[in-house]
Amino acid sequence: MAWELVEVAHGQKKLMGMLKDNVLQVSAQIGSPKTVRIHGESFNVLEVIPNDRDPVVNLVLDGVLAEEEASDDQPDERGDDD
Repeated sequence: MAWELVEVAHGQKKLMGMLKDNVLQVSAQIGSPKTVRIHGESFNVLEVIPNDRDPVVNLVLDGVLAEEEASDDQPDERGDDD
């Protein structure tokens, strides 16, 4: 899964961030939230990881999986190419 540009809301703050799997990278202005909203859906923050080089934080979120990336564990219906 590639990084996805998303709008992140926390309280009155709305910031742009980058989401990959369950990691959200966003401006350190967001602080250390317990929850954030992405695409109108609320997610709990499991961990806040500050970045020493840039003014951003990585937020580890609970339960994020993009719908298009969700696996249904079904085999490909094309069959064999024999």
